[in-house]
Amino acid sequence: AVPLHYSADKNVKRIQLYPSTVTVKCLVPKRLYNSIDATDFEANVCIGSDSINHLQPVVTRFPANVRVKSISPEKVQYIIIQ
Repeated sequence: AVPLHYSADKNVKRIQLYPSTVTVKCLVPKRLYNSIDATDFEANVCIGSDSINHLQPVVTRFPANVRVKSISPEKVQYIIIQ
């Protein structure tokens, strides 16, 4: 599971994401399979003033020889904490 990070408007102090992790499915060369780890990946969502209840995570960091196929779940929910 890859931890989910967020970027938000300066008006948003803190949020809680549900779920807080995503599963990334990818294609990896066989010779690199055993060396790939969840820490090699980073996933983010962007929260703006026009955001609705669901956000789509995006993989923003992954190894050069890896091709991302899917992210699960495709959408996450968030709560703004005052």
